[in-house]
Amino acid sequence: MKAEFENICRKSQKKLKKYVKNKLMETHDEVISDNGFVYAQGKFPVLLIAHMDTVHKELPTTILHDGDNISSPNGIGGDDRCGIY
Repeated sequence: MKAEFENICRKSQKKLKKYVKNKLMETHDEVISDNGFVYAQGKFPVLLIAHMDTVHKELPTTILHDGDNISSPNGIGGDDRCGIY
């Protein structure tokens, strides 16, 4: 689980969008990727949403673990990437 989260944190926005689309294609018949959005309709009337736009001068290369806390000197986009994870 930690490795998958670290992988998500290290991706550029473009690569993350492709990753999310591919993950959704594993479980959904139709995935729409258009105009900056990735969308897949499920069977339950619940909307889950997360945004991918995390701004860094550099993508995180170092991920630090302190118990249950994960951080990086470059930032990990916690509000964005945690929602996607």
